[in-house]
Amino acid sequence: MRLFMHDVLTGPGATAVEVVNGTGPSLFGGDPPLRFGQVVVIDDALTDGPDPASRPVGRAQGTYVFASMHDPALLFCMNVVLTAGPYSGSTFAVVGRDNIVEPLRELSVVGGTGRFRMATGYVLWRTASWQLRKNAVLDLDVFIYVHA
Repeated sequence: MRLFMHDVLTGPGATAVEVVNGTGPSLFGGDPPLRFGQVVVIDDALTDGPDPASRPVGRAQGTYVFASMHDPALLFCMNVVLTAGPYSGSTFAVVGRDNIVEPLRELSVVGGTGRFRMATGYVLWRTASWQLRKNAVLDLDVFIYVHA
């Protein structure tokens, strides 16, 4: 399954909100810089294409934390709530490390509900576009194994 996650940090339609301002070392430039300890809560749109106007298929709801003192790496913890298509009403949970400067990251699928009950798997995670401290579009290739 391929999904595009729209992480919007600015404007009236923001879907990602910083709830803790990191006070640790600066991990990445910007004004203000990204810092160790920063916590962001998300309710990001999921679509079937990289354009924000693409068909909505769900929401990514959770948190990410700048959890490394040396790399711009996040601890991501989110529920993927599907609202369209054959898996509408089902969810799966994603947890893992996201080093935002790497071209490809791998995060774990650690469970789910509905059609994804007891699911395991992984997500190949790429940055499709990014404007520091503003908005990002993430390209998620999801591989899920469901126990029969």
